[in-house]
Amino acid sequence: MTAPTFPDSASALTATPPLPSTRELTEVLMRVAENVSDIFLSPMRLPEVRANGRIISVARSLGLPALLPEDTRRVVHDLIGNRPTVLPRLEAEGSCAFSVFFARLGRFRVNIFSQRGSYAITLRVISDPPLPSFESLHLPPQLGRLVQLRSGLVISSGPAGSGKSSTLTAVLSRINEETQTHIVTIEDPIEFQFRHRKATVLQRELHRDVPSFPQALRSALRYPPHVILLSAIPDRETLDLALEAADCGHLVFASIHTPDASRTVGHLLRMFSPAEEHRARIRLARILRAIVAQRLIPRLDRLGEIAVFEVLFSSPRIRECIAVGEENVMTLADAIREGARHGMQCFEDELRNLQQGGIIAPDPDSEELFGDWLPAHPNSQGTSSSQSLAADRASATKPAPLPVAPDRKLY
Repeated sequence: MTAPTFPDSASALTATPPLPSTRELTEVLMRVAENVSDIFLSPMRLPEVRANGRIISVARSLGLPALLPEDTRRVVHDLIGNRPTVLPRLEAEGSCAFSVFFARLGRFRVNIFSQRGSYAITLRVISDPPLPSFESLHLPPQLGRLVQLRSGLVISSGPAGSGKSSTLTAVLSRINEETQTHIVTIEDPIEFQFRHRKATVLQRELHRDVPSFPQALRSALRYPPHVILLSAIPDRETLDLALEAADCGHLVFASIHTPDASRTVGHLLRMFSPAEEHRARIRLARILRAIVAQRLIPRLDRLGEIAVFEVLFSSPRIRECIAVGEENVMTLADAIREGARHGMQCFEDELRNLQQGGIIAPDPDSEELFGDWLPAHPNSQGTSSSQSLAADRASATKPAPLPVAPDRKLY
């Protein structure tokens, strides 16, 4: 991919009034509202922020102009600074992610991607110490069981911005405080910075400390740590190495952009060919210890958002569903309900409780928020991971349908 190019007329333009420095711009935008979590800089648009889950466009009264392509390109070069590997990666791949620190403002996760010959930028606020904890995040208390695990694979799933990194950080922080062990994180980029407590915590950032997830995992296994954190499983090779590490006695935590437990299992199985699926099912059923899926929902009772969790723990019934397929036993959602006495919980039941308590909107708005993630009716069983997997593979042999404008955006 070639670097974005700009017409001569656009390159010669500058914002009127002139755009402040990148640090000053960030400082102004952080003051737009309380609890700013994200800053969005897009060409030909006023800067925007996300606060308490809502997008706020910055008023022209603040003296900030609509951004021109030249402005976002200047911000990109300011943010990249003296990171020699980032700009070539952005030019080659069309996107990049890293973290930056501004004095008195804190740390930010930066995501940059090229679009229509220009750059769009997102800065996500990374909270200062203390690190997220079970108490500060109001995590389900049964997630404390993850700290006691000795080996296996634990998946944190949900859309971007749903708090997966914060949840995993809270779990690792508790391990760090309570257990004398070694922890290695492989992140793109590093978001939360750990200090050594009882545990020794080593953090490796992709493209700065190591070129790829597979190479980082191979070297980590030579270290070797007891606990490994992966901020993503981007490909089959990384998944194979993660499963191998978990099978060899390591405790592996990983983050995946999937909406619920069933879709998480289906996503992992789709990385294997149909000929490998049976063996992959048995292996995953044996190694998987838990899936924690989460989603942030706007509150009705007060300003802000509330995290809704689906929690799956390994059990004989769960392992059977994964190994032989949900259509041959029961759906994972039903297996999770069956395991409620063991600390499992499903999205539908948690949403119903919050709706009945007046904390979140009733069903129609929740369907708008979750889209196809939830069954159309309370008694519907939804689509199993096996059905989803089969449908995806079948569709690969059929012509793609004509594009249809979606009724709503999931996230």
